[in-house]
Amino acid sequence: MMHDSEKQQWGKREGYGGPGSFPREVMGFVRQRSGALAGKEYSLYLSDGRVLHYAFTDTEVLTMKSVDGGHGFNAEGVKYRAFEGAPGVFIVSHGYPVHARLNTSLVLDLDRKQVIVVDDEIPGEGDADFRVRESRADGCIGKPASAEAIIPPPFAADLVGRRFTVNYADIYTYEIVFLSSKHLAWHCFKGNPGLAAIEEYAASQLTPGVVCLSWSEQAESLAAVMLMNFSDGKINGNMFGYDPENQEILNFALGSEMIDSAEYGVNVRGLNAASTGRCNT
Repeated sequence: MMHDSEKQQWGKREGYGGPGSFPREVMGFVRQRSGALAGKEYSLYLSDGRVLHYAFTDTEVLTMKSVDGGHGFNAEGVKYRAFEGAPGVFIVSHGYPVHARLNTSLVLDLDRKQVIVVDDEIPGEGDADFRVRESRADGCIGKPASAEAIIPPPFAADLVGRRFTVNYADIYTYEIVFLSSKHLAWHCFKGNPGLAAIEEYAASQLTPGVVCLSWSEQAESLAAVMLMNFSDGKINGNMFGYDPENQEILNFALGSEMIDSAEYGVNVRGLNAASTGRCNT
């Protein structure tokens, strides 16, 4: 049960069971977890001045130490998830034993020596805001010649005006529409039909056809980081957030396939006009 202060603090989107209705470990499945990083170590030099050192002990455990700057939390011997979303491009997610409300997702492009680090932090009890605080920094793998040599990946400009359907194991189905270089719209066809929102997003182009997308939701304490591969039509990522009804932190993997909305059709995967709230045309 929520306390009175929590009822005032936490946002909730009406029309579905709330964040607590989502899966606890995996939402959709399109690739096996990768063990290719086991035994590897990388020093990451970020555009915000941070230097992070990652050591992947094995296929399940890593240690991250802040060498310079940062939020002040290290991750010693923590569990991680890694997926190879494209050849040589990995998305990794891990938490912090001493700060359960903090999670880091990083995209490692080993061939191009580029990295994107996204830190998501859930506000504390009684905080004035409920949104997940998301910070994002670009960087390089290995020490650059100078700070100016850290060249961030460009914005994925081809996304603007694009729309596609995202299908999570035929359980949840959403359409995403990129309205501009800053805002996207999503609406749900299946799983939680009728839900919709406009979110502010960030997107970086890595290899051709491979994009890192992230956003923190406006209405609830949820944030998503995704590695999208348009060449094979698959997404791997992570959802992090808070369920105020059960006072529970949510942290689960995302796996989905992308289908062009014009080719999808509302009857393809057990959907119909009544369940989606839209008409066939």
